[in-house]
Amino acid sequence: MKISVPFASYDEQRYGKPWVAVITAWPHDSDAALRWGVYSGSNKGGEAVVEASAGDIIRWGQKILIGKRMQTQSHWGIVEEDGSITECTAGDAKQVWEKQSATRAKDSPIAAVLAAISDEDLILEIRRRGLRTYIKNE
Repeated sequence: MKISVPFASYDEQRYGKPWVAVITAWPHDSDAALRWGVYSGSNKGGEAVVEASAGDIIRWGQKILIGKRMQTQSHWGIVEEDGSITECTAGDAKQVWEKQSATRAKDSPIAAVLAAISDEDLILEIRRRGLRTYIKNE
């Protein structure tokens, strides 16, 4: 579904063009990877639009000139079933991402296949392939 974030008019001498993005990956010790949307409008206002699904985490904002430095003014949100956005903190967004990642991993097709194989058989296959294992109680 298309998610739209409205932006009011802004001073283009002080603010950058508005942006919106969907989080596509969020490695443990790294910043989130983003898939960018587009801004339709001008400094008189408009909307930033991105394709997202319910449960996706999005981020939106603008660059702002403070003194002589540009800083990013951004917001985090979770896309709801009806296409609305529930705004949250970056910490809340990270917790939701980690919970969703655990669910996706558990529900993946490979997880279903591996669940049918005993731990002992998996260990034997790893050793047969010459891979090193770091399994306790061996």
